Amino acid sequence: RKRSTSARKTLVLNELPINTGQTTDDRRFLNVILQHHPILGRLDDQERNDVISRMRKQPVAAEEVVVTEGTPATKYFLVHAGVFQVYMNGQSVRLLRPGQTFGEKDVMFGIPRFETVTCMQAGSVWEVDKELFNRCREVLQVRGEARVLELLATINLFQRLTPSERQMLASASIMQEFNNAEHIIREGDTPVAMHIILAGKVNVQDSMGEKRPTGKGSVL
Repeated sequence: RKRSTSARKTLVLNELPINTGQTTDDRRFLNVILQHHPILGRLDDQERNDVISRMRKQPVAAEEVVVTEGTPATKYFLVHAGVFQVYMNGQSVRLLRPGQTFGEKDVMFGIPRFETVTCMQAGSVWEVDKELFNRCREVLQVRGEARVLELLATINLFQRLTPSERQMLASASIMQEFNNAEHIIREGDTPVAMHIILAGKVNVQDSMGEKRPTGKGSVL
């Protein structure tokens, strides 16, 4: 969907290098995936196409390690083809297939990699450079601040904060969108952030399998 560009912060990527080797099918694939990305999905059509023009595809051989736990995070990845295994603390936790992404949280929060990702079936990945990703995130963050501020004022946990303190918290927030049935946090994940539900309904499931519904204003 398209969004009005009036009176809002502009995404400027002019000086970042453009990848001229993409095919029409490549761009169509990336457009579909990024439209549903929890962060980049909030870009408008032109902005999304500008981002796609700066993504690069890299072939990956079977058994090749793409990222290693504990190393610096300089980019995040979107799987184009192949099958990839994710490990945490040496334990296999999930498989990644075409259309899925990995490494966003490491780049977003400026932390070392907390997963190792190894290619199980030869394929390829699209790379999103840290500078490119953070420019998008910062622009979207500014656009969403007013909405976050309004919500913070209604949550008991934050009502003792001064207006300037709530402003600081809103400025540091990162808005993400999630699809129906998509996981927000998994048990065993390394905690990297607090989550505040801005809209929608969420199920919280404990270690016994009990589910508790929650929604707007809830803190996870």
